[in-house]
Amino acid sequence: MSLKRVVVTGASGFIGRALVAELEAQGVEVERFSGDLFETESLGKRLRSFEPPDAFFHLAWVATPGKYLESEDNVRHVEATLEIVRWAREVKLPKLVMTGSCIEYAFDQPGPVREDARTQARSLYARSKLIVLEVLERSDLPFTWARIFYPYGPGEHPERLFPKLRSTLARGETFRMNSDGSHVRDFVHVEDVARALVACARPDAPRIVNIGSGEGVTLREIALSIAREVGGEVTFGDAALTEPPSIVADVSRLRALGWERLNRR
Repeated sequence: MSLKRVVVTGASGFIGRALVAELEAQGVEVERFSGDLFETESLGKRLRSFEPPDAFFHLAWVATPGKYLESEDNVRHVEATLEIVRWAREVKLPKLVMTGSCIEYAFDQPGPVREDARTQARSLYARSKLIVLEVLERSDLPFTWARIFYPYGPGEHPERLFPKLRSTLARGETFRMNSDGSHVRDFVHVEDVARALVACARPDAPRIVNIGSGEGVTLREIALSIAREVGGEVTFGDAALTEPPSIVADVSRLRALGWERLNRR
């Protein structure tokens, strides 16, 4: 089924803007779902006020760096999302695409993380996402849960790693990392994330799909690369032993949907 009309929540956010741009570039009519998602009664009325689209992309969720992991808004997002799920089942929505996160994984095994790896709710954010996923998995709703790893690119929050590195160095200040920079992470450009989300709307997309680059890079490499580009100094501290040493996505399922990574730093 080709997409003709879709609805997107979180359309003004970092990933949402890139998704809308990609959809419109493909000739898809995009309706940006606006309004207060936390007013569940009015949310239900708004959902039932328009014709069901070919696909519904639900991206809206608390994501402020330094706050989102334990924010009480996570609970409110669960309530709003479950209202969306109820509506989707009522109208027999052809496809629901929701964004999860690599933070849901336990990271207790070496190597790239597959979608069937064990999960662990180490934060309120992860617990909230996993609650929604469990509800979806018990339903008969056609959905894909897109677990995004470490997105970067235009429109990032200024407190995220890449923009904060650049702005600090551009001011002539030293950027000080708390860790020794040895941790490996899977960074994926937001435009590649957008194309991956569109691929997840395919009828044959699996219920859970990792969205990453499939390649890992150390934080030290990233920091020194940006320092060479912008100019300036980066210093490193002790290893942050509480964090997993490596977080890299197995993107076999995503590639099977025809996705390819087009952007490299």
